[in-house]
Amino acid sequence: TVAAFVAVVTVSLLAADGSYAQDAPVTDADARAELLAACPICDVDLTGYTGPLTQAEVESLLLALNDEYHAYAVYASVIDQFGAVRPVTNIQRAETNHANAVVRLMERYAVPVPENAWLGTDFPFATVSEACAAGVEAELLNRDLYDILFASTDRADLTRVFASLQRASEENHLPAFERCAGR
Repeated sequence: TVAAFVAVVTVSLLAADGSYAQDAPVTDADARAELLAACPICDVDLTGYTGPLTQAEVESLLLALNDEYHAYAVYASVIDQFGAVRPVTNIQRAETNHANAVVRLMERYAVPVPENAWLGTDFPFATVSEACAAGVEAELLNRDLYDILFASTDRADLTRVFASLQRASEENHLPAFERCAGR
C-alpha cells in the first residue's frame, strides 16, 4: 500500500559501504525533521527572513537544493575516480541546471542560498557499474523526495519546479543509470 511505501524512505546520503542508507519515515512532521537534520545546508540562518514563503516552503527549497548539491558532488566523485564516463557526466550537468532552478526560486523569494557543503566529499565506488547502481537508487529516492516536498506548498512556481525535477529524475536520469548498471 501507499502507506507502507511511505513508512520509510532512504534519503540520498551515502553510507560508508557505498549504499544510500539513512532511513527517514516520511509520514509526518517527524519525517521533515529527520530530513532536515540530515541536510548539511539546511542550518542556514533564517531568523531575518521576512519573505512570503512559509517555513515549510523554505525548508522544501533547502531540501531540494541539498539533494541536487549532493547528487552533483557524488557524480563529481565518480568522475574523479573513473574519468568523464557517461551517463554520469551528462547527469552531473543536469544536476547543475536543477540546482540553478532551485536557486532562482530562492533568489526570487529572498531565501539565503547556501554553498554546496558536499563538494570535496569522497564517495568511493569499486566500478562505474556500482556507481550507476547507486545512481539508480538515488534517482528513485530523489523522485520520492519530491512527493514529500509537494505537500509543503500550493505555490505554482514551486510545484512546477519540483515536478520538473521529479520528472527529470524518473524519466531521464533513472533510465540512463539503469542502462549503465545493466538493469
